[in-house]
Amino acid sequence: MDNAVLNLERRELGTKGKLNAYRRAGKVPGILYGAHEEPTPIVVEEKELQAALSSGHTVFDAKLGRSSKRVVLREVQRDPVHGRLLHVDLLALTAGEKLTLTVPLVLVGVPRGVKEHGGTLLQEIHEVEIECLPANIPERIEVDVSHLDVGQSLHISDVKQQHVTLLAPPDTLVAHVVAPRVAAEAEGEIAEAPAAAPEAEQS
Repeated sequence: MDNAVLNLERRELGTKGKLNAYRRAGKVPGILYGAHEEPTPIVVEEKELQAALSSGHTVFDAKLGRSSKRVVLREVQRDPVHGRLLHVDLLALTAGEKLTLTVPLVLVGVPRGVKEHGGTLLQEIHEVEIECLPANIPERIEVDVSHLDVGQSLHISDVKQQHVTLLAPPDTLVAHVVAPRVAAEAEGEIAEAPAAAPEAEQS
């Protein structure tokens, strides 16, 4: 699968007013940096960045002038009220050098305890931090849970991914299957008998 493309433009370092001017023009200011290069102030079209974020990709092809670099998103800042993109940090990848990043963790399959015994699958974490070489960065880590029965669980130590080191503690709970809930009251319960009528007072 080809990487999503981000078309970057150089920008001048400026005041908060200049940054807001970029945003009003539909562009998101940011920084492109790498292990062996000076940070470069950039802007990217907000719609293009939003589409890239929604693409499900982890690695992107960033084009700046005549050069092209493979990058990952290090940090994305959003407006807490309106959700608009405010700033982005892009890390240029260096072949042969490991990096750490966070990728989605996706459960695959229907657990036996759900299919055969009516249990419920609970996923406790939805992403995981990893370390690997740029060439081995996965878009996501998929975990097969079809073997789980009621009362069984899966931990980070059970997750296997070639060429990738999972940085979460081995005993971190990923998912488990719990028993179906028991109704609080059984249907058809005998209704309470009405209270006896009071005896007539004697005159």
